[in-house]
Amino acid sequence: MLLRTRIMLIVLLIVALPMTIMGYAFLLRDQAADRQAAELQLANYETIWEQVVGSALRSAQAATTALLQEPGIAAALQEGDRGDLRVLEERIGKATAAGTGLERLDIFTTGGDLLYSTDISFFARMMLRNVEWAFFWVDSPTYGARVIDEELIGIAAAPIQLGDERVGTSVTTLDLGAQVARVADILDAELFVVDREAGRIAGSEGALWQAIAAAGDGEFGRRMVEVELEERYWQVGGIVVADVGGGTSATVLVARDVTEAAEQRRLTHLALLAAMLLGAALVLSLLWIYLRGALRPLDDGIQALNALSAGRTDHYAELPSGRDEVGQIGRAIDVFRSVAVTVERAADERERRRRRQARFIRRQMAMLSDTLEGEAKETALEDLRQIEAAAEAEQAASERGEGGDELGLIAVALERMTTRVRDQQARLTDLVAELREALEAKTRLIALEQELDIARTMQQSVLPRTFPPFGATQIDARMTAAKEVGGDFYDVFKIDEERLGLVVADVSGKGVPAAFFMLIARTLMKAVGLRGDAPAAALAQLNELLAGENEQMMFVTLFYGVLERRSGRVEFANAGHNPPLILRADGRVEWLETAAGVALAVMPGLDYEAGVFTLEPGDSLLLYTDGVTEANDSAGELFEEARLAATLEGAAGESAEALVERVFAAVQEFARGEPQADDLTCLVVRRGAAGDADETGDDRGGGR
Repeated sequence: MLLRTRIMLIVLLIVALPMTIMGYAFLLRDQAADRQAAELQLANYETIWEQVVGSALRSAQAATTALLQEPGIAAALQEGDRGDLRVLEERIGKATAAGTGLERLDIFTTGGDLLYSTDISFFARMMLRNVEWAFFWVDSPTYGARVIDEELIGIAAAPIQLGDERVGTSVTTLDLGAQVARVADILDAELFVVDREAGRIAGSEGALWQAIAAAGDGEFGRRMVEVELEERYWQVGGIVVADVGGGTSATVLVARDVTEAAEQRRLTHLALLAAMLLGAALVLSLLWIYLRGALRPLDDGIQALNALSAGRTDHYAELPSGRDEVGQIGRAIDVFRSVAVTVERAADERERRRRRQARFIRRQMAMLSDTLEGEAKETALEDLRQIEAAAEAEQAASERGEGGDELGLIAVALERMTTRVRDQQARLTDLVAELREALEAKTRLIALEQELDIARTMQQSVLPRTFPPFGATQIDARMTAAKEVGGDFYDVFKIDEERLGLVVADVSGKGVPAAFFMLIARTLMKAVGLRGDAPAAALAQLNELLAGENEQMMFVTLFYGVLERRSGRVEFANAGHNPPLILRADGRVEWLETAAGVALAVMPGLDYEAGVFTLEPGDSLLLYTDGVTEANDSAGELFEEARLAATLEGAAGESAEALVERVFAAVQEFARGEPQADDLTCLVVRRGAAGDADETGDDRGGGR
């Protein structure tokens, strides 16, 4: 960028900054004045509204008070006689005709009952709009308004006093349509009334209302906005109408045409802006003319310096020889020209030396390649070709005045050798690092597999393989984890000589976390169950123990039943687990209906519903986890409950071990080699038939 351009930009900035600040100050002043004017205008609107509407409500209330003080009406009010109050209709008609503003009157007793109403239908509509009688229980005259059926209704409530005794409350209501029209005439403006939902209830619906509604965006209040419509400007101010029960019932929008004032203000702003821009342009034009003449010698000096920097030492510039800055630049250019001539001669000498060195390096590299064989010779020849290419490039750069380094070729040769050694070292280092990482990863994998084998062995060891003897009852169970360790478990424990606890559960998740939570849940379940409590109470206590310190937010579904040896009665409770199956002795397969319940450890303070059923001699009970019914084949289809029930059909006489094997075989055949998605667990309890064993005294029990 030229010096004079920079100077012009600096001056422009110096001029523009104060002008911008001045313009911004004028803008702030205008905005403050506009806000103050808007506030005064809103206050004027509110004063006129209060005068018109307030005087109408006070006049109506005064007429009501005078009417109710008449002796006959006062006595009827005191006695609560609705029949004697009918005379009010004639009196109210006369008061309305006299222009008092009294239109409708409702009278309440001190107990809140409606004693009199000039228009019971209007009173009903008022009640339907949530205008409660409690709003009118006032100690002094109170005025307000409410939008009822898209009409703005003025409401005046006052206590009815007869002497020192309060006998009720009067509520005077009148339509405010006439008052709205009067305010519009006084202000010479368009008036619109909107309710709290921004719905228009008064005022013409036209283009002006559409523009006001769009500008308000559904929100109106005490503020002033400007609306542009068909090249006309409208100033819209909001008057907030107080609700009889507190808050806001409606907003009166006053729209006045201010096109002339807005146009005058716009012309004033444009004139001020034009004056400021004209002054700035005049200052900059005079400065440009001055700088153009003052900096002309500098342009000649710059051309001379450009020629010298390009190597043309024959260029000469005629500059003044004074003692000012231009004269000093001229003397400096002469010195620079003499130095450039000296440098040009030195560059020619360096170029001759560089060529001699290049020839020497090529001869040495050629002799070196002759002593090598095979790949090493090809590598050396490739280096020689690259050095020659670099020499040619160096020569071309020197001819353009961009090179001439006499050590350039030596640097190229050393660079090739250094790069080759560095690359080889890097490859060796990377190879060693990869071998070391692979060895460490293999070591960690072996250790992890060993730990998982130990965990799998420990988990299988805590699940019972043999089961306590319990008469002629047969018991068999199996659990196959989807991963190295699983979250399913089962348990069978003898509570006493007559009762046997049966448990099947499924912990959320899979793998090591589920296995740890499974061990905790199984241990606590057995400890709670051995106390002999009913299943529902036992699950409630187990839930409190598991939910108390469940930082990992895991949960477990669990079915717990207690089998009585002599009767075959099973009392159970279900915590969100799959419903069991009962295979009857006659071959029927029944689903046990259980309450769904909530899984354990979800939250404390849960209760569980108890249930009871009976295993008759020859019946079998199948408990399982969702890994059985949710096993999938290659097409993604699930095994589901229907296939499980079909698997047990026709197996009424089989042993518990055979039933478990039948279920697992059916699931494996259905999956057809698909990876196991979830843990598989089955527990079968078969009560011996009448001839199998003595149910009352034989303790040989079950097991596989």
